[in-house]
Amino acid sequence: MIVSYQGRQMEAVDIDFLTRKEDFNEYQLTDGGVIKLKTVVTRIVRIEGEITPDGQPVYQIQSTNVVRLM
Repeated sequence: MIVSYQGRQMEAVDIDFLTRKEDFNEYQLTDGGVIKLKTVVTRIVRIEGEITPDGQPVYQIQSTNVVRLM
């Protein structure tokens, strides 16, 4: 697959993953409300031929936010 990375079109490979933990962050609002928010990863790809300065592979992550009002 081709993805956009740092202004270039790069080859990328889908990486399978298992969700180990997904917690909500909670925010107390000054009006008394509470908002709970979590990020849910929907796709992970590894950019082929790219590494970080310390030699690690480069990944792109697609995600969505889940919001609960309390």
